[in-house]
Amino acid sequence: MVFLKRFFEDERGNFATVFGVLAAAFSVAIAMAVQVSGLSHARSNLQEVVDAAVIAAAKEAQLANFNRTVAQGVAEDFVLSNMSGRMHEAKVETVVKSGLRSYATQFARTEITVNAAVKVAHPLWSTGGNTVTMQASATARIRSAGKMCVIVLEDSEQGALSLTTRARMTATDCAVYSNSVSRAGIVTANHVRLDSRFVCTAGGFKGRLTHYTSKPLTDCPQTPDPLAGRKPPAVGACLAANSNVSITKGVHTLKPGTYCGGLTIKGKAEVTLAPGEYVFRDGPLVVTGSATLRGEYVGLYFTGKNAVAEFGIASTIDLGAPKSGPMSGILIYQDRGNSRDDLFSIKSSNARNLLGTIYIPRGGLFIDAAGKVADQSAYTTIVARTMKLSNGPNLMLNTDYDGTDVPVPMGLGPVKGDIWLAR
Repeated sequence: MVFLKRFFEDERGNFATVFGVLAAAFSVAIAMAVQVSGLSHARSNLQEVVDAAVIAAAKEAQLANFNRTVAQGVAEDFVLSNMSGRMHEAKVETVVKSGLRSYATQFARTEITVNAAVKVAHPLWSTGGNTVTMQASATARIRSAGKMCVIVLEDSEQGALSLTTRARMTATDCAVYSNSVSRAGIVTANHVRLDSRFVCTAGGFKGRLTHYTSKPLTDCPQTPDPLAGRKPPAVGACLAANSNVSITKGVHTLKPGTYCGGLTIKGKAEVTLAPGEYVFRDGPLVVTGSATLRGEYVGLYFTGKNAVAEFGIASTIDLGAPKSGPMSGILIYQDRGNSRDDLFSIKSSNARNLLGTIYIPRGGLFIDAAGKVADQSAYTTIVARTMKLSNGPNLMLNTDYDGTDVPVPMGLGPVKGDIWLAR
């Protein structure tokens, strides 16, 4: 430092020499900065290209005559052609290394990974004979077309979907999805079984692999609510005849309409619901004792405070959704503005026919029946914020869509395949 100070203070110092030294150093610094910036930009470009290449290869893999060699060529050609076009002065010389890995599991899931190491030449780059080797990798997952029967909407809670204490869910021909990103978004414990072709969670799962017929796939994209756009039925005024209704005995037929303050069916009463839409406003639908509730082509809409359904242990439930109208294909529909604490419970050991979709977007569904549930339904689909099974039920989710004239709501039942990048 002393030397530099004297150098600059010395009137005999050659200013041109000083300027030349500084200019040269400054030029080197600029060149280095440009080189670093260029490398960073090139690597970013390569990653973008490889991301797109793996999607292109995955689309190839969706074809019925999937050929790994062809998909490999698609990925390599995509990287070569697109890198050359995006590097401006730089030029892709060779793909030093590329690879495509794919495998299939249950539910025809395929995963493809493209690894690419690209050697790039640039006038400013002197390392390794004017070339720099960059690497990038991307993985695409393919969810092939199939049947969707359960979507748990809760996006963060642990055990958003849970099976405990001898519970069983049988969904052998359809898929079960959990949107919870929790590491334990799905929880299984104590002699349970989740029998499904495909189980997918946005987070992770907690429980033994022996609890599943197919290992849950983690890190799945969250599945949007397929019924978010469905308008609810109209809510009518509270009439005295339909307010705080309690039926304790006898055989009765109820008509569609708005029931306020709750409807309780108990004792040995037998109630049939005529086809149509039933609104339960500011009160629950409770079937308890050894009472029976039947209804064909009926939709049950729950809105307001304490508007839930409770099917007791000894009750008999036999219900099917409408085939037309606002609740077409929807058997149970909870108001989206209702409380997250609302709990719909099925304790009945004789709720064998629940035909249609159970839609509880804000609350939870709890099933602890001591036997089969919904096994006699042509189909049952469930969309709920949370879903918990415990104490011995076997929820059976059939997919005989052709066995009924009740339609499956769009986004449930048969769905198309998707491709997404796995990060």
